[in-house]
Amino acid sequence: MVGKLFNDLLIDKLRFYINDTDFSNADRSEFLANIENVMSSHYPDNAYKLNTSRDRISLEFTPTRYRANEGQTDTNLIMPKEQTLFKLFENLGFYNLSENIYNSFIISKIHLTKNFYTQGTVPRYIEMLKKRKYRAGINPIQNTSNSTNTSLLLSTLKKNSTNKNIVGDKVILFYDKVQELRDKASLNDIFLPSPLSPKDRIILPIGAYHNSQPYLSLQNLHILRCELQYAYSKKLKNISDFIFNTTNSHDLRLATLLDLLKTGNLYNTLERFYTNELRNRVFFNEPITQEVHLSKHEKLLAELIKVNKISATRLLGMYKGSQKNSLSQLLKKLQMTDSSNKLYVELYRKVIEGKNS
Repeated sequence: MVGKLFNDLLIDKLRFYINDTDFSNADRSEFLANIENVMSSHYPDNAYKLNTSRDRISLEFTPTRYRANEGQTDTNLIMPKEQTLFKLFENLGFYNLSENIYNSFIISKIHLTKNFYTQGTVPRYIEMLKKRKYRAGINPIQNTSNSTNTSLLLSTLKKNSTNKNIVGDKVILFYDKVQELRDKASLNDIFLPSPLSPKDRIILPIGAYHNSQPYLSLQNLHILRCELQYAYSKKLKNISDFIFNTTNSHDLRLATLLDLLKTGNLYNTLERFYTNELRNRVFFNEPITQEVHLSKHEKLLAELIKVNKISATRLLGMYKGSQKNSLSQLLKKLQMTDSSNKLYVELYRKVIEGKNS
């Protein structure tokens, strides 16, 4: 089995529930006991949570923390193979449920994510993304969880502006995955569940990966994590709409994902949704790639704008007519040469076009 570290879709969180009035007491007890038994065999205790009440059953877990062997480091870097996830749900008993119960499980949370290897340090890309303009309804929030790791959240706005938690029910999160592993788990080295693919190996720095164990050193690694976090039916229904090519979904059913999983089409479908969302929400501008040469005076203007942090919008507002049009063309030319544009082009190639290098 070959693991994919970069550019592969990961389901990093999944939560679903059912109002279990259709279960008989005996069937309910057997179903819950089997879930606990199967999940504890493949996941650490803190990687899943089974909740029960008199009228509801819910399960939340982190699929990426699947334990393939005892020697691997517990991380959420690599997704288990699609067939492995299918076998997990098969062993959990979901495919043996009656049609009524099978179709009644509702997903209430899902996190879709990817790891991207960057040429430069991750904070440079986060700073570039923070400065970009986003469409209405998306709020950029820079968050520093500690002194070493800064993340960027692009969030739907909460209706109640007085609520201290300003993060909405759909979040696009960018952060430094290597720094997170160091901060949360004090990790510098990772024993992987399986060897990495040749495509992954070729882009890693010399000495970062050892195939015999397999083993990954975090030294000098740059991994940008981009995560789509969805909660509650209003946003989760967008996934169902995408799958069925409609706008009439009310929620996202677990059965929808399980049916795709059974036919081997789940990962591919969710990956297309993931890319489509990022194309519409973040990377909606085609990258500027042609080589641009600046005159002496254009270089001087670029330096003045950079040093004085002058807003392009504010600068354009000072002119009218032909002068404004000429300045607009010049500013566009300067944008082409800006280093942040080079970072945007790199991410666009990796996130939208799926290119590793």
